[in-house]
Amino acid sequence: MQRKVFIGIDLDKHVKSMLVKSVRKWHNLPIKWHKEESLHIALIPIGWVTEDDVFDISDALENAVDDMRVFAIEFDKIVTISKNNSSNAKDAQLVRLEGGDNEELKILLEKIENELELPVVKKKHFKPFVTLGRMRAKKWQKLEEYPDINVDFPVMMDVFHVTLFESVQIDDKWLIEPVRVFELK
Repeated sequence: MQRKVFIGIDLDKHVKSMLVKSVRKWHNLPIKWHKEESLHIALIPIGWVTEDDVFDISDALENAVDDMRVFAIEFDKIVTISKNNSSNAKDAQLVRLEGGDNEELKILLEKIENELELPVVKKKHFKPFVTLGRMRAKKWQKLEEYPDINVDFPVMMDVFHVTLFESVQIDDKWLIEPVRVFELK
């Protein structure tokens, strides 16, 4: 049996709740909002794997986090993002929470890539982000006026663990479920 998995960091429940409350003002817009329980920081998309691969990935993650200490991540704003980095609101495709450069997160990501034997490209920086919603493209394009979604959202969160997540389809809906959690020291 194949499973669709990825590596990420689950958000603190308090941060999730604050985010859901903050985006309510845009719920009348053609945006498919992610469910509160699905909000996370995406690190590495793995894709479809076998059960044996899940065990190998778990072993690699356990090794990667072995000497990592708990660290903090700071987020600063909720913004819209487009694929082509356009500043035109009509081109927006995602709404996400963004943070500033985080050295500990960059190191963690490089350790995971090394343990998974992925090609590691040394990164100058790594900025965490959380996808909050995706524009419903056809309806979004038909809006007469585009909202300015660029809001300060300063929040800090401690990272206590890394999670191997699975995307599961239930009743034609994709849900995100933790497969295994790897604690930092």
